[in-house]
Amino acid sequence: MNCKVALLLAGFGLAGTSVYADDPQAIVPEKHLDLMYDHCMDCHNADTQKGKVNLEDLPLEVNTLQHAELWQKVLDVMNSGEMPPENKRQPDKVAKADFLEDLAKTMVLARKKLSDSGGQITMRRLNRREYHNTIESLTGVSLNVESLPADGGAGSFDTVGASQFISSDQFEQYLELGRTAIDEAFARHASLDQKVMTFRVEPEETVNVESAKWMKRLEENHQRYLGWKAGVYLSCSAAGETYSYRAMWSGLGETRSPFC
Repeated sequence: MNCKVALLLAGFGLAGTSVYADDPQAIVPEKHLDLMYDHCMDCHNADTQKGKVNLEDLPLEVNTLQHAELWQKVLDVMNSGEMPPENKRQPDKVAKADFLEDLAKTMVLARKKLSDSGGQITMRRLNRREYHNTIESLTGVSLNVESLPADGGAGSFDTVGASQFISSDQFEQYLELGRTAIDEAFARHASLDQKVMTFRVEPEETVNVESAKWMKRLEENHQRYLGWKAGVYLSCSAAGETYSYRAMWSGLGETRSPFC
């Protein structure tokens, strides 16, 4: 089937069911089919599907999450200039700007409609991201929410109520994390009222008994060495001699005038 015809039928077929609807439908205007056919379908039709993207079967009405994600991808790559590639023929700037503007408006409407459950409230649990942000806003505690059940959803959408039911076991997981956050918040608050105390430790006053004895012995030996050294110096000076000595207990050779 001709790609242009396929797109046209998909768009018209879905659009025809909503002509008499009270609320507006998220439909990409058909006037942009020529632009897509001329600049997109060579690489992204049902046969080639370059990058695993098939635009040939993509309807103009955005009424599912899968269609919304694909149209959003088209909007992103064309808006950034990534598509069409530089080595391909580029669309007219005015036509491209008009297409991107209409597609952006369509995506805003599609996002609104897809997030609406038709007046029926779908009860669901908070997903990991929502629960983490909520607890952090209420208590200031940043939780690790990896233990919570996976979010499910479709593609990049993580708030799909149909896949976010909650069981009694999962409810207990949420409660346990909540209690952890509250306990930590109260502990932080209690620590703010405590007086800060500073302890100064002097090594001379806290050394153990054996170390004190050893330090005293070293000091006595050092004093004896100084007395002996002074006596040798005076003796050699009086005799006018040069004397070489070695401090036996220090293990270091010294040279002091007038000895070598």
